[in-house]
Amino acid sequence: MRRATTTRAAAFAVGIALIGAGQAGADRAAASDGANTFSGSCKLSGTATWDPPMTNTPQAATQRVQATGTCSGTFTGRNGRARQLNSAPVTWQTTEYTPDASCSAETDSGSGKVTFQYGTIRFTISETRVAPVAAFTLKGAEGGSAAGEANISPSADPVAITQACGGAGLTEAPTDIQATTTPSISG
Repeated sequence: MRRATTTRAAAFAVGIALIGAGQAGADRAAASDGANTFSGSCKLSGTATWDPPMTNTPQAATQRVQATGTCSGTFTGRNGRARQLNSAPVTWQTTEYTPDASCSAETDSGSGKVTFQYGTIRFTISETRVAPVAAFTLKGAEGGSAAGEANISPSADPVAITQACGGAGLTEAPTDIQATTTPSISG
């Protein structure tokens, strides 16, 4: 009887070990099927362009922003591996559409991505701009969010911008961007 109890206990232990191994494999599969996630903040500089050129009269337009900069925080890859970032280089691209772009204000929405050394996070963007300052929110393609502000860079010539807005239109402007996750973004 003692031998049967020992055999059953051993079989039970082997069964538990196999179930645990299966669960670990499932956890690894879930992690590899996960999304890239970032928690932290970013500062970037680049160029915003408008097509057609933005004037003082509201009109439908496409706004594109390309920027480079740095992010600090935690980047977790699709495989579940977390990396601490301290001023890590990134690139930023957005394409936004607006029915009412003008030099004084606009509300737009679109999509974009921020690319880290370890992967890319895709998002949708909603932006409201008054004069040279815009507030925006990002929604990660796989969840989470971020909020931030974009503005015409202080290095821009305000006289040239004013003249372009009152004339043939502003085709591009240097832009500074700051964004912070709330509390993380995945995409």
